[in-house]
Amino acid sequence: MTAGAQYPVVNVFTGGILICGLLLVAGLPPVADFSARILVRLDRIALAANLKEDIDLPREARRINLLRIALGLVFLWRWSNLLPLALMVQDDLVSYVTAFLAVLTGVCLTVGFFTPVASMALLLGAIFSFDLGFSAGTLGTHVLLMANLPLLLFPAGTALSLDARLMRSRGMLGSMVRGLYGLVGTPSMARSRIGRLFAVISYCCLCLYSILWHLDDPAWLKGYANLQVLSGFYLSRYPDFFQWLYHAHPPIAIALSQASIYMMMIWEMFFSVFLFGRFTRYYVLWIGAIFLCISGFVLQLSYLPWVEVVFFTLVFWQDWWLNVGGRRSLTVFFDDRCRLCDGTMRFLSKVDLFGIVSPSGLSRSREQVAAAGLTEAEVMEDLCGRAGDGKLYRGYDLYLELTRRVLLLLPAWPLLLIGKLTGLGPLIYRTIAARRRRIFGTCSPSMITADDFRPVHAADIVAIPPRLLWPSAFALAYLFLLICYVVGTLPYGQSLWLKHPSTSVIYAASYNYGLVPINVFNKQDLAMENNFVTIEARRADAPNEEVLLPYLDRNGRRLGWNRSDRFYFGNSVLLRRSMIEYHNYCFLDADRHLRIFRPLLKLAAAQGYVAPYKVTYYSIPRWDYAQIRDPAHKSFVPYKVCEITLGEDLTVKSRTEFGPVNIPDTN
Repeated sequence: MTAGAQYPVVNVFTGGILICGLLLVAGLPPVADFSARILVRLDRIALAANLKEDIDLPREARRINLLRIALGLVFLWRWSNLLPLALMVQDDLVSYVTAFLAVLTGVCLTVGFFTPVASMALLLGAIFSFDLGFSAGTLGTHVLLMANLPLLLFPAGTALSLDARLMRSRGMLGSMVRGLYGLVGTPSMARSRIGRLFAVISYCCLCLYSILWHLDDPAWLKGYANLQVLSGFYLSRYPDFFQWLYHAHPPIAIALSQASIYMMMIWEMFFSVFLFGRFTRYYVLWIGAIFLCISGFVLQLSYLPWVEVVFFTLVFWQDWWLNVGGRRSLTVFFDDRCRLCDGTMRFLSKVDLFGIVSPSGLSRSREQVAAAGLTEAEVMEDLCGRAGDGKLYRGYDLYLELTRRVLLLLPAWPLLLIGKLTGLGPLIYRTIAARRRRIFGTCSPSMITADDFRPVHAADIVAIPPRLLWPSAFALAYLFLLICYVVGTLPYGQSLWLKHPSTSVIYAASYNYGLVPINVFNKQDLAMENNFVTIEARRADAPNEEVLLPYLDRNGRRLGWNRSDRFYFGNSVLLRRSMIEYHNYCFLDADRHLRIFRPLLKLAAAQGYVAPYKVTYYSIPRWDYAQIRDPAHKSFVPYKVCEITLGEDLTVKSRTEFGPVNIPDTN
C-alpha cells in the first residue's frame, strides 16, 4: 500500500466511481440499456454457477437479512474486543469519532436501521477509516466487504429490520426510509444472485492471487506449510499436540500436512470453475467447511473464520431450513381455547422465519383433525403435528421435531434430545400439559392463522418501485475495478498501478469491493515463529516483583493484549515480521521498533506497570520444516538472544547479549 495520506482520497475516488455510474445510467439512455443487458448476462452467469434459489422473494429477503444480522454481530464482536485496549493508547478525538462511527455502523447493520446507508458506510469506511485508523488491517475485513456486496445490491433491510417496520409507519421517519429504498429500488431474486456473484468473484480473485504466491513458496510446494502453522506457538491454539505428533509420528504428520495443503491448493486454484459443476461444487463446500473449522477452533485468526462462515452461508445456503417447495412444512393442531397453546403458537409465528408451521386451531379445524387421523381428545391433551409425508408427532415429540425443523429453534434441539433420552423432558411436559388450563387459564378461540406465519416482504407492502438505476451503477463501478484488478494487479506480485502514483488510488479503491491482493501463510508469515520478544516490568502496587506483561509468553504464545486486533495486527505482527531477517537484535530500529513499542509501553503504564521495561529477544533457529525434515534435528525450544532495558522514554538503559543463535540451520 502507498502512503497513508492517500487513504481519504481512496474513499473519495470509490464514491466518485459510484456517482459517475449513477449519472451515466440516469443521463444516457444507451448506457442504461447497456447496463440492463449487462445485468441480464450477469444473472445468467450466476444461474450457471448455481447461485440460485427455488424459494419466493419474501423468504429470500429473510435469508439475506438473517445473514445481515449475523454479519453485524460478528462485526460488533470484533470491535468490542478491539476498542477497550485501543482507546487506552489512542485517546484522541479522531480515534473516538472513528470508534463511534464503527460501532454505530455495526449497530445499524445489525438492527436494520437505514440499512443501505450502513452497508455503504462499510463499503467506504471498513478498511481505510475503521481498520487503518486503529492499525488493525486484516483479511477478515476484506471478506466482510465481500459479504457486504449482496447486502448493498439486493438491498438488505426490507425484512427482519427496523426499516421494515418504519416503512409501514406514516411519520416523517417512515417517509425517509421509504424514500431511501425508493432510490435503490425494490429487491429481486436477480439482484440477489448478481450480488452473490460479485462476492464470489472477489473471493475467487483473492484465491487466485493467493495461489500465485503459494506456487513460489517451498513450504507449500513441499506440503509443510500446514504442519508449520499448526505447530507454531504464535498462530496455533494447540501447538504442543502438533509438535508431539511430528516428533512421535513424523510420517503421519507430514502425510496429513501434504494431503491437506495440496487439497487446499486445488481448492484455491479452481474455486471459480468448481462452482459450475454439480459435484465439484460439493468439493468447494466441504473443503471450505473443513478450513473454517480449523481456522475457527485450531488457529488464531481474529474474526476471519466467523466472517467466512457468514460469507459461505450466503453463497451455499439454498435449501436447509428454508422450506423449499414446502418440504419441511408441519401442520400443528392445538387447543385454541388454551392460553398456553395460543401463546405457544404466537411465539412460533415470531421465530418461524420461513413459514414451516401451519397452525390449525381445534375450533375451526375439526375436519382437518379427523383427516389427519387424530381425535379431538388427542388434540385437547397434546399439541399434535402432521408432516407433509403424513407422519404424526404428539406432545414432547412435536416440540423436539419443531426444534429440528425451525432454524431459530435449532440451538434448543440438543437440550430437548437429552431430555428425551433421559425421560426427564416428557415428564416435565406431561406435568405442565395436564394442568395447563388450570395454570394458564382459557381464552376465546385463537385467531392465529397461517397468514401470521407466512413471510411478508415490506417492499411489496409499500410498493417500492423496481428501479435499475442503483444496481446498474453499482455493477458498472464493480466491473470497472474488477477489470483494473485483473489487468493491473492479479498477474503481478506488486501491482502495476503502484508503479505510478497517479494510478495507485485505483489499486487501493478495489479493496473496498473485496478485490484485494493477499500474501498470507507464505514465507513471511511462516517465518514469524522464528523470533519474538517478551516484555517484563513491575507493577506500581508491587514494586519488588517483576512480572511478564500480557503480550507474549516465553514460548511466543499470545497473551491477553493480543486479543485486541489493535495490538495483534498493529504491534505484535508488525514486530515479528520486522525481525524475520535479523541476526542480531540488540538495538532498537528507530524506523520500525520505536513506533511499535511506544503504544505497548503506553498501555502498560495505563494498566499500572512502571518503568524500567525489560525487553527480551528470543529465537527458534531450527524451525523450517522444508529444510529440517529429520525430527531428531527439529527444535521448538526458544533461545534467549539478548535483553534490553528501556526507560519510560524508550531510551536504552542497559543491554545484555547471550549469543548469535538466529542462524539458519539446514542440517
